Amino acid sequence: MNSSLVVLGRGRGLGSVLRTLREFDNPLTVIVATAECADDGESTDSAGEPALSELRQSIEALTDDRAALARALRRPLTIDRLGSHPLGNLMLGSLAAAFGDLGVASIWLGDQLGIGGAVVPATVDPLSYVIEPERRGSRGTESAEGSELRRLRLIPERPQTSLTALDAIAEADLIVLAPGALFAGVLAVSAIPAIRQAVRAASARVVWIGNLQSEAGDSLHDQLEALHRHQVRVDAVLFDPETDPAVAPDRLVAQGVEAIPRKLGVPATGEYSYELLGAALTELLAAPPTTGTPDGSQPTSTANGSRPTSTSDGSRPS
Repeated sequence: MNSSLVVLGRGRGLGSVLRTLREFDNPLTVIVATAECADDGESTDSAGEPALSELRQSIEALTDDRAALARALRRPLTIDRLGSHPLGNLMLGSLAAAFGDLGVASIWLGDQLGIGGAVVPATVDPLSYVIEPERRGSRGTESAEGSELRRLRLIPERPQTSLTALDAIAEADLIVLAPGALFAGVLAVSAIPAIRQAVRAASARVVWIGNLQSEAGDSLHDQLEALHRHQVRVDAVLFDPETDPAVAPDRLVAQGVEAIPRKLGVPATGEYSYELLGAALTELLAAPPTTGTPDGSQPTSTANGSRPTSTSDGSRPS
C-alpha cells in the first residue's frame, strides 16, 4: 500500500505542494488553516468567507485545470445582497448548510471533482488569531538575529478540531508542513492545540518545507525557533540551498532537526518547480517510516519540539 500523506498549511505555499501532488496516488489529507487575523484581539465575523476561499483554492490546486467544473469554481458570481463571490465559495457555503458541516461539504465537492485526497478545515468552527510580542522573561525576547520574538494567540484558545484531520495525522506515514507565511499559514494550523498534540504523538516523520527565500530579519532559522517556541514538532527541514544560501545545515542540526537540502525552485521566477518538488516529496515518501523508541513507546519531550508522550493543552475533543 502506498504511504499516506498529510499536508498542513494555507495559501500559495500550500497550493504549490498540492499542484505537485496531483499526479501522486498516495492517500492524501489536506488540513487547511482557515483562521483570520483579528487585529483588535477579538474574534472576527466575516460569515466564513476566508475559510471558504482557502478550501476552494486547495481543492482547485488538486484538480485538473482542464476540468470545466474546476474552472467554473473560481469564476465570480454576483447575487443581489450577497455581492460578487467565486462560484466555488457559494457552492461550499450552500453545501455546508445542507450537510451541517463544512469539512463534509469540502470532501463531497472534492469527490465530485475527482481529486485524489480529502481537503478539510483545521477547525470545526471559525477561528481567529492575533500576533503578540513574546512575554518578557520567557526564553528571552529577541531572536539570534536580534528581531523581536512574537507569539501566536488563537481565539478561542482551544478550538474544536476536525476528527477527520486528527485521524489522518494518527495514520499518516509522512506529515508535511507546507511553505508559506509563518504565523498566518504554518502556525495558524500546526499550533492549534489538538493538532499540535496529534502531530507530536504521531509515528510519521514531520517535514517542514522552508520558503524559497527568507525575508530580512526573519531567517529560516528564526522561523524554526518560532515553531519550537510554539511546541510544533519538526523532524526535518526541506530547503533549497541555492535560493536561500543563508541557511546553514550544521545550524539546523544544532537546532535539533535533519537538514534536507534539495534544489526546489526556479531562480528566474522565484517559484517552486513542480518537477523538483515532486522528486523531493517522492524521496521523502520512499524513506523508511519513523518509529518510536526501541521498546515501542513514543519518545519523550525535548526542548526543540520533538514529539512527547502527551501534552496538557489540546486533548482530542469528544
